[in-house]
Amino acid sequence: MPRYSSQTKQKMEAEKTKLISCLYDYLRYILFVIFCLATVTSILWLTILPRGSKEIANTFLTLSVQLFYMLIFRRRQAIKRIIERLRKLLNTLMPRYNFSLKREKWICTFYFLFVQVLFVVWSIMFSSAVRLRSKDLQRSFERLEFSSHLSFVLSLVILITELLFSFITKLIFSSFVIYYSLICRVIRLLFGHLLQILRRQMFIQEHKYLLENYEKIMKIMRKVDKEFSLLAFITIIMSMIGLFWGGYILAFRKHLSSTYFISLVCSVSCYLTFQLLIMISASMINEMEKKTRNSMKRLKCRVSRDLRETKFKEVCSKKSYLTLWKIYVLDRSLLITSFGTLLTYGILLGTLGE
Repeated sequence: MPRYSSQTKQKMEAEKTKLISCLYDYLRYILFVIFCLATVTSILWLTILPRGSKEIANTFLTLSVQLFYMLIFRRRQAIKRIIERLRKLLNTLMPRYNFSLKREKWICTFYFLFVQVLFVVWSIMFSSAVRLRSKDLQRSFERLEFSSHLSFVLSLVILITELLFSFITKLIFSSFVIYYSLICRVIRLLFGHLLQILRRQMFIQEHKYLLENYEKIMKIMRKVDKEFSLLAFITIIMSMIGLFWGGYILAFRKHLSSTYFISLVCSVSCYLTFQLLIMISASMINEMEKKTRNSMKRLKCRVSRDLRETKFKEVCSKKSYLTLWKIYVLDRSLLITSFGTLLTYGILLGTLGE
């Protein structure tokens, strides 16, 4: 009887794995079709349909999002490896120093649900304007001598594609932002515990253990910057474009329907939280890294000579920062600079528009 139950359990596990694999493949194909349709729509706006500044901006955003998704898809193994490294380090430190991540998990879950609620509200508001948008598209196709039935079908496909693409885009961005901010939070907690250890009296045997853990944290930090600095850069750029576009319309457009106003507020709120989470999380971890490195350097006079000339020199001589595509080290001043840039260009374009 136990052998039979064991075989049944193994069979169920195999079927479960096969089902998950099939669902993953189907989801990947669906995303591929939606992204292809979004690309075709962008090409239509640039070649056939009447194009303006809004359509050109949407085409640029569409191509940027597709690049972002491809980069995430190519780095899926790196995402797993970083999580595994952090899990191993946490499992090593948790029993010894007694700290948990329940609070961080609840905060990330709450933020994810909050963003999804904004997405749902935005989708409802967006779908309420489908009829007007559909008529505009039908007229554009009819000017190109398309039949009324074909014009209706094409306009409906374009609208559904835009709705699904926008929803999937925000879902992917929110997932990456939550992942990035949670990784930063965990690394910051690890640095904080190293600082607590450095402030108290330590045994000589603990010095090597402390240096080894510091080296592991720095390696994880360098890996995060190597894999996700470009993704963080694209996220910041996209968020700033979304903030500028939505804020400009809210500030200078005189006549806005209530549904369009609510959809803009939801969109601006999402982009604002994306930018704040990336910038604040990365800048705080850079500050913690600098503070920890300075504290480690003050430990130099207390470690043994052999350890000072080998492990200590190897670990403390290397610097690690989270950057935007290896161009700019993230700090608090960048947050103020980015909002100042958006405000300046908004006022400039608003004045020229008037």
